[in-house]
Amino acid sequence: MADGDAGDAAAPGAPSMADLLAKELLARHNDDLADAAPGEPDFPEFLLSEEDLLGEPAEAGDGETTLDAEGELQDGEPAEEEPAEPDLTEDDLAEDDLTEADLAEADLTEDDLAEDEPFADWWPPHDLPDALAAEPAAPDEVEEAAASEPDLPAEAEEAEEAGAALEAEPEPEPEPEPEPVPVPARAVAVHPAFVAPAVPVFTAPAAQTVKPMPVDREPVEAEPDRPLWYLEEMVAATGGELRGADSPHITGVSIDSRSIAPGEAFVAIAGERFDGHDFAAKACEAGAALAIVARERVDALPPQGRYLVVEDPLEALRDLGRAARARSRARIVAVTGSVGKTSTKDMLKLALDASGRTHAPVASFNNHWGVPLTLARMPADTEFGVFEIGMNHPGEITPLVQMVRPHVAVITTVEKVHLEFFGSVERIAQAKGEIFLGLEPGGLALLNRDNDQFDLLTYLAKAAGVRRIATFGRLGPAHVQAERISAQTGCTSISGHVFDQQITYKVGAPGTHLVTNSLAVLGAVAELGGDLARAGMALAAFRAPKGRGQQALLRLPSGRATLIDESYNANPASMRAALHLLKETPIERNGRRIAVIGDMLELGEAELRLHAALSAAVAESGADLVYCAGPRMHALWDVLPKHQRGAYSEEAAGLKPLIVEDIRPGDVIMIKGSLGTRMGPLVEALKREFPVEDDGAE
Repeated sequence: MADGDAGDAAAPGAPSMADLLAKELLARHNDDLADAAPGEPDFPEFLLSEEDLLGEPAEAGDGETTLDAEGELQDGEPAEEEPAEPDLTEDDLAEDDLTEADLAEADLTEDDLAEDEPFADWWPPHDLPDALAAEPAAPDEVEEAAASEPDLPAEAEEAEEAGAALEAEPEPEPEPEPEPVPVPARAVAVHPAFVAPAVPVFTAPAAQTVKPMPVDREPVEAEPDRPLWYLEEMVAATGGELRGADSPHITGVSIDSRSIAPGEAFVAIAGERFDGHDFAAKACEAGAALAIVARERVDALPPQGRYLVVEDPLEALRDLGRAARARSRARIVAVTGSVGKTSTKDMLKLALDASGRTHAPVASFNNHWGVPLTLARMPADTEFGVFEIGMNHPGEITPLVQMVRPHVAVITTVEKVHLEFFGSVERIAQAKGEIFLGLEPGGLALLNRDNDQFDLLTYLAKAAGVRRIATFGRLGPAHVQAERISAQTGCTSISGHVFDQQITYKVGAPGTHLVTNSLAVLGAVAELGGDLARAGMALAAFRAPKGRGQQALLRLPSGRATLIDESYNANPASMRAALHLLKETPIERNGRRIAVIGDMLELGEAELRLHAALSAAVAESGADLVYCAGPRMHALWDVLPKHQRGAYSEEAAGLKPLIVEDIRPGDVIMIKGSLGTRMGPLVEALKREFPVEDDGAE
C-alpha cells in the first residue's frame, strides 16, 4: 500500500481501518505517556492528538516507494563504464571516497555499491497496520522478552500484506561446542509516527535543561596482545562449520581479496554482478586465515582451502558485528543526516582519539555491508566507537542502528535529498528519525536546532521513547552553541559553550557547515565522557577530505590558483554550503571566483525548480563565472545573468578544455556535482594539467 493511501477504499464518511487502528494506538500511547515517569521535566504535557498521528493527506507523488533489486547509489547514478577486473573492494562498498577509478578497477556498477540495496530478505515492509493493532509491550515486558530470547535474528519473513509484524524465523540449533558468544536481543516497539501514512503536525516546546550523563564505568583495559577474534569466538558467533581452518587467531576481517593481509578472515559476499566466492581461493593463497563461505558454494571451491562454512556470508558478517557490539564496553556514537555525516564522523574520530582508543570506519562504510563490517572490526578493548549510518529509502537505518546500539545519536541535518524516493523533506526526516529506535536506554539524541525539521525530529525522538534530547547550532539558543565565529584562511575559530562549559577551539578547515558539525562533535564527546578540552584542541588538525572541500594550489605558468574539490555528490543543501565556501575563500590579486557545478540527482519532480533556485546562492557567493554541466543544471544556466555565464556542457568532460584555457593566476575554482555527473575526473584532469603545488594541509 502506498504511503498516504490508507483508507482510500473505505466508503465516504466511514472510518478506515488505519483510522481505527490509529485511534486505538493513540489512546494507548497517551495512557503510556501520562503514566510514564511522573514528575519528569521533559515535555510534561506532551500527548499525541489524532491529527498529530495521521496528519494531512500525502501530497501527490508521495506514492509507494519500492526497492528495486539492484538499488541506486546514494545521490548518484548507475555507472556508465563497464568494469574490468571483477573483485570487491572496501572502497567500492563505501558511500564516500568512491571514485570512477575505483569502479574501473572492479567488476561493479554503482548499482551494486548502493547503500540502498533492499532489505526485503531480512527486514519487513513498512505498511504494518495489523501490527499497530497489537498493544506495544511495556518496557518491563520488552526486557523480560529480551532475557528469554537468545538472539534477535537479522532475517524475518517479509509480510505478504500490510499489517504483518516482525516475526523472526527460528534460530537453527546451536552447535554443542563451543559455547556461543552472547548477543543480547533488542526488541523495539515501532511507534506509528515512523509508519503513519502522513507526517504529523507538531511544534516542539522549548528544550529542557540537559546535562551530559555522568559516565560511571570501569576503565577499559588495553589488550595489545589480543587478536581481533579468536577462532572459537568467530565460530560461535556465526554458528559456522570449520573445514581446514585451524589458525587460533584472526587478525582482521576483509571483503577484498586484493588487499587482504595474512591472518585475516575473508568474507565472500555475493552481489548482483560479483561474487566473493570467486576470490575465496585467491584470498587463502594471499594468507587469509580462513574464508567465510556459503554452504551451497563450498563444494565448488578448492578442497585444500581454509573455510568457515555458513548459510549466508553476509548474515555471518552481521552476526560478527552483533557479537562485537555485545562484548564491547565502548561508549558509542552514531551519526546520520542528509549531509555532513562523513565530516562529522572524521571529526569525532579525531576528537575522541584524544581521550582513548577509538574505532571508526576507514571510509563512509554506512550501508548494510559497511556498518556490520565496521562493527566486526571493532577490537574488544575499544573505548569509543564512531559509526556512520546512511540511507536513501525508508527502513534502512532501523536494522543498522539496532546493531550499533549507540549511546549518542546525532542527526546533522535533514535536507532535500533523495526526494525522488520520498516526495517530501518531512518523510526524509521520518526515515532519519529511525536512528532513535536503536538508541540505548538513557541515551542522548543530539539534534540541529537550526534545521527546519527540528520540531518533527523532536516529536519522533519522543515517540521512540527518547527522554534526553539536546541541541546544537549557530543561530538560536542551544545546549551546544557557537557564540563567536571567526573565519580565517584555511580554518575557523569558534568560541561558545558545550552544555555548561565555555570553550574556544579551532576547526582546521574552512566552512560554516563544518562549524555546525563540530558543535555536534563536542556535544557527543561531553556525553560520552571524553576530555572536552583535548577534543577541542584535536579539531585543529581536521582537514577536509577528498571530494568534500579539500583544497589544493594549482601551479600555473605565471602564478597559482586554488582548487576546491567538492566533487563527491551534491544536493541543494550541500551545493549552497559549497558556494558559501567559495565566497569565504580569499582570492589573490586580480583573481576571480569560479563555480563549476553539475547536476544534482535524485530530486524527483522538483529537480528543475531546485536547480534554478540555486541562482540566489550563486549570487550570494560572489562567483564571477559559473560553468554548468548536465541537462538538469541547464535550468540554472537559463536564469544566470550573462556576465556570470562561463560555459555550459551536457557532460562535465566537455568543460575541461574551456576551464583550462580560462583559468588564470589568483583564481579560486570550486567544483561540485552528484557522482553521476562525473565531476571527480574533472578535478583530476585539472590537477594533471596544473601540478599541485600544495595539498592545502597547512
